Amino acid sequence: MEAPPYASTGVEVVRLPGGSTERDAVAVEEPLEIRIGGGPVAVTMRTPGHDEELALGFCLSEGLRPVSARLPDDLAANTVDVDAPAFDPARVQRSFYTSSSCGVCGKGALDAVAVEAPRVASGLRISVALAASLQLIAALPHNPPGLCAVEPLLEFDRSEHPIRMAVLREPIEQRDGWVDIPQGPGLGIDIDRDALARYAV
Repeated sequence: MEAPPYASTGVEVVRLPGGSTERDAVAVEEPLEIRIGGGPVAVTMRTPGHDEELALGFCLSEGLRPVSARLPDDLAANTVDVDAPAFDPARVQRSFYTSSSCGVCGKGALDAVAVEAPRVASGLRISVALAASLQLIAALPHNPPGLCAVEPLLEFDRSEHPIRMAVLREPIEQRDGWVDIPQGPGLGIDIDRDALARYAV
């Protein structure tokens, strides 16, 4: 089955450890505002395509008795307007539950997604999380099947950070594009408790 338009896109990726560059296909994810009678009721994340069906399914599962779904009169992007004559906005205002770790799902309208806030930059990457990721990668199949079968990849922060460097008695190092998986018990790492105490908040 062919993906709907705008459901995927091509990007340039760098493959490690060789450093070769090639095109790869990735799924697109964007917010969808669901309106009833022109008024926004919920926002959820989705891969574009079949938006009317998604909106109808959402409304049906919420007991809103939808009749039809269509593009809104204002032709707003990422928006579907549902016809649900029995809908009472006062009864269900902001009571819908959808979930997404990015915080978009559950908003009442796309306007609520836009936030004016300064970018927060942090160099903190916890070594324990890195060790857990390495153990997971080690357990994955060597060459998983898929559209573009590749070796498991790890995002490795090479910048120096005192907490990350100090927390492990033997820091996890990257050499020539490869990272050795810690071989000790559990996550394979030995945590320096004194260092943790120094950086405790």
